[in-house]
Amino acid sequence: MIQIFKRHHSYMWGYMRSLVIHLFKRPVFPFLVGTSITLISLFSCIIYLLESGVNPMVKTFGDALYLSIALLTTVGLGDVHPVTPFGKTVTALMMMLGAFLFVSFTGVISSSLHAIEKKLEK
Repeated sequence: MIQIFKRHHSYMWGYMRSLVIHLFKRPVFPFLVGTSITLISLFSCIIYLLESGVNPMVKTFGDALYLSIALLTTVGLGDVHPVTPFGKTVTALMMMLGAFLFVSFTGVISSSLHAIEKKLEK
């Protein structure tokens, strides 16, 4: 039983290593990561400037960063939300961009998994 677990464990780590290597060889994946970091930083600054004096839930830049990450990753927990009209408009834009980024990451990862599977079949 332990031998089976060890073989399966090493196979899975090899597979994950192949996936990571394949992802970073494709220029679109680092581009998506960079775009995500840039959007999170940009929208955190905008949310902090718009909401910090008005919204009691956005007191620090960390609160604005938390809101930006929650919205751009399409989690949107709801514990922090904008109260100004322009803040609501910006967060609506963030939700749409987050959905686009999520779909883009999913497409890149699934195509990389498909390429690895085709390589393993040969």
